[in-house]
Amino acid sequence: MLTAVVYTGNTGFTEKYANWVANQLKCDLFRLEDVSIDDLKQYPLVVYGGWVKGGIIQGLDELRGKVRGKYIVFAVGALPKRGGDAVGFRKKNGLEDVPTFYFEGGLRWYRLTEGQKAALLMYKETLQMFDYHKLSSNEKFFLNNIGRTFDHSSLDGVKELTDFLESERGQKLTAD
Repeated sequence: MLTAVVYTGNTGFTEKYANWVANQLKCDLFRLEDVSIDDLKQYPLVVYGGWVKGGIIQGLDELRGKVRGKYIVFAVGALPKRGGDAVGFRKKNGLEDVPTFYFEGGLRWYRLTEGQKAALLMYKETLQMFDYHKLSSNEKFFLNNIGRTFDHSSLDGVKELTDFLESERGQKLTAD
């Protein structure tokens, strides 16, 4: 099945994963900002990768406006991959019927805009006002990591997605 990987990123982690996925699947790779409906109409399947901000996969609505075939999604965020609320995450992004994967990336503090840095530092200051032991695991993670660069990305992370695609090739995948 002819497949394209399309992505949008902020600090490089989604791009890294998109390259890994495209290399593993031996398929074409596009930045969301550079691809059109006409470019994508030849692909029966699109794998979309977007970074997560506030639980929302960035660029997903724009992708939906460009893709006419089936698609699957991978999201890249700074938070560690946990069992967590996968159903709630998929629902929040309108992906209840779309295969969705989460990859742990990291944070490249030096690549954030001054506005992004300021917002994160304000969030950190807010978290510091609370009893540490009453914070959620995500809040503790952010409190301990905001303001520094870290990279938790792993090529092993794409195996779940590529294995899924290999097993599903030729079978129907759900799309909007």
